[in-house]
Amino acid sequence: MPNCSAINCSNGAHNGVRVHRFPRERNRRAIWIQNSRRDKWSPAKMVLCDIHFEENQFETKRLDGKRLLKWNAVPTLFDVPNRKFLHLDDLMQCNENGLWN
Repeated sequence: MPNCSAINCSNGAHNGVRVHRFPRERNRRAIWIQNSRRDKWSPAKMVLCDIHFEENQFETKRLDGKRLLKWNAVPTLFDVPNRKFLHLDDLMQCNENGLWN
């Protein structure tokens, strides 16, 4: 698995941090791209590591003990100054091309 694609982050399996592929669903993928400030990149091979997700974005009390993202998780924790992050509620503002109104 590749290293984290977020700006100022190089976490990955090499240092024991889980990474997550960008969602296939167009609207959620658009939020991940916008929040990670990778607007000019293709998310085909992009991943984000655990540190970019708040604790409430992970499933809780799993019987197998694994720490997995919720299906609708949105990354909001980035080392980028003066940046407005989008949340799942912002999907309503996304047009049919995946661009923000």
